Amino acid sequence: MDSYKDTIFEPLEYYRDVGKAEHKRNTEEYFESLLSQSKVNVEENRATVKKYKEHMAIVDKLDKELGKLKAIRIASVVITAVVTVIMLIVAFLNDEWTLPTRVLSVVLPLVIGIIASIAVFRSTGDKIKHLAEKKKEEADKAKKYLDEAQRQMAPLNALFSDLDSKRILEKTMPQIVFDDQFTTVNLEDMRNNYDFNGVLDEKSSVTDMLSGRMYGNPFLVERFVTETTVMHTYVGTLYITWTTYERDSEGKMRTVHHSQTLTASIVRPRPNYESRTLTNYGHQAAPDLCFSRENKHFEDLSEGQVERKVKSGEKKLRKKAEKALKNGGSFTEMANTKFDVLFGATDRNNEQQFRMLFTPLAQREMIDLIRSEEGYGDDFDIFKTGKLNVIRSEHAQRMDLSIPAFRFHSYDVDECRANFITINEEFFKALYFELAPLIAIPAYQEKPMRSFEDIEQKDLSYTSYNYEMIANRLPRAIFAPHDSTTDSILKTTFVSRDSFFDTVNVKASSYVGVPRLELVPTLGNDGRIHAVPVHWTEYIPCERHTLMKVRNVGITESEYTKRASAEDREELLKSCACYGGVFACVDDGTYNVNEFINNIIRKGEQ
Repeated sequence: MDSYKDTIFEPLEYYRDVGKAEHKRNTEEYFESLLSQSKVNVEENRATVKKYKEHMAIVDKLDKELGKLKAIRIASVVITAVVTVIMLIVAFLNDEWTLPTRVLSVVLPLVIGIIASIAVFRSTGDKIKHLAEKKKEEADKAKKYLDEAQRQMAPLNALFSDLDSKRILEKTMPQIVFDDQFTTVNLEDMRNNYDFNGVLDEKSSVTDMLSGRMYGNPFLVERFVTETTVMHTYVGTLYITWTTYERDSEGKMRTVHHSQTLTASIVRPRPNYESRTLTNYGHQAAPDLCFSRENKHFEDLSEGQVERKVKSGEKKLRKKAEKALKNGGSFTEMANTKFDVLFGATDRNNEQQFRMLFTPLAQREMIDLIRSEEGYGDDFDIFKTGKLNVIRSEHAQRMDLSIPAFRFHSYDVDECRANFITINEEFFKALYFELAPLIAIPAYQEKPMRSFEDIEQKDLSYTSYNYEMIANRLPRAIFAPHDSTTDSILKTTFVSRDSFFDTVNVKASSYVGVPRLELVPTLGNDGRIHAVPVHWTEYIPCERHTLMKVRNVGITESEYTKRASAEDREELLKSCACYGGVFACVDDGTYNVNEFINNIIRKGEQ
């Protein structure tokens, strides 16, 4: 087991036999440590929660009984109405009945129904009132116990941090160290030394990220929203009628009425917003190699199906190699054709460096990852460009990159423990299998050489990634252009710095949807051209610029929330956020933001 501490030769086996259980143990120990520190009386909380749930069970039971009684009331009214309507129809259709008989046939059931309904209402009224009072009494008792349980758990809830999940994972896998912030030094390191572009275009905005180092090599998991233009089909209809004349079988002229619903459509552009998550990993191994591979979900295939895929793929590989030899290309098929088919990086540009990365051990482990259902199977794409490796997996699109402390909060100590363990197990599994295709390559576990270009210290400590991410955590309406009807892409530009804050310009790009009407000529079955109205929306670009103040306050999001809740500045709080120790606020000059944040910092010193 100790052999896994530094180098993981078999990532799938490590997770299954060591990592999964070890992370659960570390998570449990971490929780118990917080629980001990909080001095929460577990048995006392369990007793309180038990009382709360007992009273809530009674509330639920009474609620069901009330529902039945109310349903009976409604049913009596409905039955009376239905019978009355039926008798009206019968009386109207029966020509043999006299007027008095018709009136009596309608009035009598109606009177009987009304009397029955009144009887039902009276007989259930007292019971409904009693049950409602009993329900309120039980709900009040339940709330009292809930308030008490929350008071008992308050010391533990206050100890949870936004960093908990990272700290636990670092203990399980000391090969990984997370950054507190993705600083300009981190960004320049990846740009200068690992071929990272690090520039998102004007149509993309960072919403979340997770950065750090694995075996000393930098990684950045970035989630961003991207605006694209899609073509949308708008459909309109028009109901038409016309008349024709024809002779019947007796030779007489008769009128024939026709109708038709005409349908027309037009295609117009509209903006579309999609969230994407990518993992960037920088490593100096095979610095000239470029390739790409896309997932095929081979874990869903049986062994027989895989064998047939491999045989079919071998022929394609042979033809590709022959074509490369004939045209002066460099591609040569691997001896392990199963790996070559399943991994599929046939666009590689350097065979020697490709084989240096994908040793027999790496090939075997990569096949195991692709075929296994232990994690997420073959759900990952890999793109390598020089020293930069990019992973795009399906499971990462829904992975938690940052887990706020409030997700661990609970009034029930046992529920809190179970929830804490589950969330952290899911976090470990998702991130581990995001990095597993990289861990499967032994060369990627080598620490970086120290001959890299030194990174120049810059005045700016935060990157546009930080600014965009925290701007996206503020309420969208703060930045949205007036009258915009779509989401906004937020882009940030550093403006200035004083002794307290960075001032950042946030540009929100959005669209105003303007209703349009287009008349589409359409031929009807009457032989005429009709103008079918099609309503569509034209999206006109708009933008708005807002100044945002940013400051490093060095406290977690949960700690900020706890301290800020004591501040009597509700309107100001609506335009503020704190994440990863960085505070941001949109300041319209109404409040003294510096005084506000200084008060929050002082609360931690008291």
